[in-house]
Amino acid sequence: VAGEPRPAPPRSTTVSEEMEIITDSEHLRALRRKNLELICSDHRMECSECSRDAGCELRELCREYEVDERAFGIGERAAMTDESTPYLVRDNTKCILCRRCIAACARQGLGVIFANRRAKETNVGFGVKLSETGCVGCGQCIMACPTGALREKDDTKAVWKAIYDKDRTVVVSLAPETCFSIGRMFGEAGERNNLGKLCSILRRIGVDMVLDSGTFAPEYERTVLAGAAVRVKNGERGLLSHACPAARRFIETLVPEHKSALLELPFPAEALAERVREKLPDREVFFASVSNCTAAKGSAQTGVDAALTTRELFEMIERCCVSSFTAHSVWKTIVDEEPDDIGFGMESRAPESEAEFAETTAESGGVRLRTVRLAGLGRAREILRHRENWELVSLSACTGGCVCGGGAPRLLQGKKENRKEEES
Repeated sequence: VAGEPRPAPPRSTTVSEEMEIITDSEHLRALRRKNLELICSDHRMECSECSRDAGCELRELCREYEVDERAFGIGERAAMTDESTPYLVRDNTKCILCRRCIAACARQGLGVIFANRRAKETNVGFGVKLSETGCVGCGQCIMACPTGALREKDDTKAVWKAIYDKDRTVVVSLAPETCFSIGRMFGEAGERNNLGKLCSILRRIGVDMVLDSGTFAPEYERTVLAGAAVRVKNGERGLLSHACPAARRFIETLVPEHKSALLELPFPAEALAERVREKLPDREVFFASVSNCTAAKGSAQTGVDAALTTRELFEMIERCCVSSFTAHSVWKTIVDEEPDDIGFGMESRAPESEAEFAETTAESGGVRLRTVRLAGLGRAREILRHRENWELVSLSACTGGCVCGGGAPRLLQGKKENRKEEES
C-alpha cells in the first residue's frame, strides 16, 4: 500500500477510498521468494515420489519466483503418516501449515482437522488416528491442500492385478463427472464428453468392458422414489436417501438418531455391479467404479472390487504412456464384441453443479413426494432436525454435488488464469 512502511497482508487489510495498491514489484517478489524458501526448508522436496506431481501449487510458485529450494537447508519435519482409513492418507512431511484443510473441514461442519502443538513443533492433523475421528471421507481437504500432504488411498494396484489376470473379466463403470472433467488433466479447455476417448484408452489398457453409470442413474432414482413411497404410505416422513457414501457415514456415525430414517437400498455402484454379474454369470468379474468420490473407497460396497477417483484413473492412463488425449471413440466396437450387453447405452450427459439447497416434487406409486436436496454437510444437522417437513431428504456430502467431489481433477496450477479463477 503506497505510503505504508511495510507490505500489508491482503486478506486482513481494509480497502479505503483512493488507496493505491501495488501487487507486483521487485521488492514484493523478493519477499515472496524468501517466504517460499523458508517453506521449502521445512518441506520434503522429493517431487518425483510425490502423489501431487504436476498439480503441486508450491512447486509451481517456486518455479514462478525462481526459488532456491535449498537456500535455508533441507527440511527436517518429523514423519507423521496416517493411513488408518481406507480412503485418505496424510503425509505430514509434505505439509506447509497453510491450514486450508482446516478451513475446508470446518465449512463441512465437521472440524476434525486442527493445528497441534506450538512453535517449531506445530503440525496440522487430527490429533488422534483419522479412523478415530468423525471424518466421513468427503475429501474436501484433499482438494484444498496445495501440496501432497493429503491424498486418497491408491487402489490402482488391485485394478492392474485384475487386468493382468487373463481369467478375470474387468468391468469399469465411469461416472458422468469423470467423463466430462478428466480432460482438464490433459490440458483441454472447457469440459466436453470424453467418454469415447476413455473407452478407447481403457480397452487398449486391457479392460474388457466399459460402462457409463450415468445411464443407470434414472433407474436408480426410480428405485429410491418407489422405496420412499412404500414407507410414506405406512405413515413415515423425513426419509433419507443415501446415494452418497460420505453422507451415509455422516448419518450413521455423527447423527445416529436419524439412522432409522435411511432407506434400505444399495449404493448405485453396488446395484450396477450386481446387474453386471447377473448378465455375465459364467465369468469371474472384477468390477471397478470410477467417480469423483473418495468416500466410496471406505463404504464396503458389496460387489465393488475397487473404487477409483478420477485422479487415479488419470494416473493409470499416464502410466501407459498416453502423452496426449487424442484416442478415438471405439465404443460401437465394444458393444459389438460384447453380445451379453448390460443394457445401458453410452450417452453420458454433462453433470451440473448442484445448488446447496433445492426443493422438488416427484410422484411414485400414486404418492406425492416432496423432496429436499442438500449438497454439502455445513447445514446438514439443521436440515435433519426438520426433516419431517418433507417426505424425502437427499444428502450429498460435497458442496456442489459429485461434480465437486474430493476425487475430482484439480485446476492446472501452473496457469495463472486458472489460479485466479480458483481463488475467486
